[in-house]
Amino acid sequence: MKIYLLSLLFLSALSGGILYLSEGKRYEKHLKYLSLLLILTFTLAPLGKLLHQSFSFSLETFPETSGDLSAYRSNLVSETKKNLEQSLKEQILSKTGLEDADFSLDIEISAKDFTLSTKSVTCALFSLSAVAKRESIRNILDTLAAPIIFKEELSIHEE
Repeated sequence: MKIYLLSLLFLSALSGGILYLSEGKRYEKHLKYLSLLLILTFTLAPLGKLLHQSFSFSLETFPETSGDLSAYRSNLVSETKKNLEQSLKEQILSKTGLEDADFSLDIEISAKDFTLSTKSVTCALFSLSAVAKRESIRNILDTLAAPIIFKEELSIHEE
């Protein structure tokens, strides 16, 4: 990058010197356009390489799939599901004061044409305190805009 900037500075100074020496001559206008064209080309040359690299896409980008995108899709869905469940669980724990053992989440995600959507959310409630805070949990889960199913799986020994 340093060499590029120094080269640009040198080219600008050289163009300025040539234009200063040709001031008042009949070919001054042509030299201005030539200098402008050289500086503009030199300035924009790295952008062309950058754009060409940015939009090149091939299956070698994902070597673990080796041409089979179903493995990549299933990996994407499972990682998204795991991260979403963890994030929602942390929100519920912090906003309701419940414990980790009081409930569990199961999120069903579909991937169609690499578009992920939440099909349903199942929340199993294992304690009376979790049942009492069902509406607070529902408010947090409503951000997914998916059907929410609550299952009460209370223990007989619940106090």
